[in-house]
Amino acid sequence: MRNYSRLVCPKCKEKLVRQGGSLYCANGHCYDVAASGYVNLAGGSKSSADSGGSKEMTAARHRIMSLGYYDGLLEKVRKAVAAFSPRFVVDCGAGEGRFAHALAEAFPEADVAGTDLAKSAVNVASRNVQNAVFAVANSNALPYADGTADVAVCAFAPVFPKEISRILRAGGGFLRITPGARHLYGLKEKLYEKPYLNEEAEDVPEGFTLKEVVRSEYPFTVEGEDVRALIQMTPYYYRTAAEAVDRVSAEKELTTELAFRIDVFVKA
Repeated sequence: MRNYSRLVCPKCKEKLVRQGGSLYCANGHCYDVAASGYVNLAGGSKSSADSGGSKEMTAARHRIMSLGYYDGLLEKVRKAVAAFSPRFVVDCGAGEGRFAHALAEAFPEADVAGTDLAKSAVNVASRNVQNAVFAVANSNALPYADGTADVAVCAFAPVFPKEISRILRAGGGFLRITPGARHLYGLKEKLYEKPYLNEEAEDVPEGFTLKEVVRSEYPFTVEGEDVRALIQMTPYYYRTAAEAVDRVSAEKELTTELAFRIDVFVKA
């Protein structure tokens, strides 16, 4: 069951209430609920949703995530979120909704929400996750009231710490999930003559304290069509010569590493 009551109007910040197939605020602003259940609250922000590349990446990410390759990471995220006894969790830059799905299953009594500017990704997320509320919205203008969220999660997406701080309660948690140094290094060895390590972000955003750094690192192997899907869900697909992508995609299997850094911050 979706609970839309956490959403606020992007124009006047009043609470939104569902009436039929739309959401209304006290000032009469109206937003239609899509057939899949999401609502577009992007306001003046330009959605990146309908480009072919976005749809390709969404489909590839959904395929890989659904096959369980990232379950080790998701389990560590669930444990970190549980420490904050969440009643309201926001996934900022939710993509196709795999993190929101895992959190909604882990915390059935909590309200779980997800935002992304890509309509195609939000549509997939809302269609596949029936117990969370998704909105097309900019992560720098989240459609939630001040101090109402217990936890905000931001995985592989731009981070806006001031906006995250605004929606979090005092003592709330912020999980910043970024690639570790050796994330997908085996894939990069196949794609590039000179593979490189990722730089890790180690800053602590203003207004937060660092509770802990959790790492999730393990090898995995993809086979057949999943090799191309793995490449397509990454930025490397768009930054690498087509010849190299086709060459690696043609391999029967590929073994590489998943390496993530989860920075767990607490709002001061």
